[in-house]
Amino acid sequence: MLTGNKRTTRLVEHATNDPRAGTLGTILVVDDDDGVRRVTRRTLERRGYLVVEAASGPEALDVASEFDGPIDLVIMDIMMPGMTGNQASYHLAEIRPGTPLLCVSGRPDASEVRFGVAARAAFLPKPFTPDQLASAVEKVLQGDTAP
Repeated sequence: MLTGNKRTTRLVEHATNDPRAGTLGTILVVDDDDGVRRVTRRTLERRGYLVVEAASGPEALDVASEFDGPIDLVIMDIMMPGMTGNQASYHLAEIRPGTPLLCVSGRPDASEVRFGVAARAAFLPKPFTPDQLASAVEKVLQGDTAP
């Protein structure tokens, strides 16, 4: 699944060179909306997490494969064009078994259309506040997958 994508390589290199690496953990944020990814990244970095990003399911698989280090949590938009979050979460579970998943979506029915790996994951509806995101991340990292 590795594409050698220049964007993926740049994101992975940026993350692995970040001096804050390892503070509270590494989170992979997967969302096709640039604004959502940017706000999510900033929120999490301000709280001490290292964040790597992907704009699509295939890019998330590349990042998960190429990132040299643990990924402690994946935050995944369920409704993305092309490879959905459901499909990507299945492949991510093969690449990074045991990595917790927090599903997010702005669609009101998204919590009902999750299946497979995503059906067992915690869910956070969009839009969410920075405090709601931080609380959901903390709960999932502590092993609580209840929505």
